[in-house]
Amino acid sequence: MEDKINAFKKKVESSEDLNDNLQDLADHLKEFTGATSCYIGKIAKPIKGVSEGMAEDDDEDAHLINGARPEI
Repeated sequence: MEDKINAFKKKVESSEDLNDNLQDLADHLKEFTGATSCYIGKIAKPIKGVSEGMAEDDDEDAHLINGARPEI
C-alpha cells in the first residue's frame, strides 16, 4: 500500500500539468478512502466592489457579516 502512495506522489511531483492527474487523483482517493465519488474544484469568493464617488461612511454597517455571532 505504501508503494502505491509513494508512486502516486512521485507521479504528481514530476507532472508538468496537474490537470492531467485529476482522474488518477479520483482513483487514488477511491482506493484509499472507500469513497464512491469525489469533486475537485476551486472556490472563488467574490469581492464586493466599491462604487466610484461613494463616501466611506455611506454604509456604516458595511463591516458587519450577516448571521455572524460574537465569540464568547
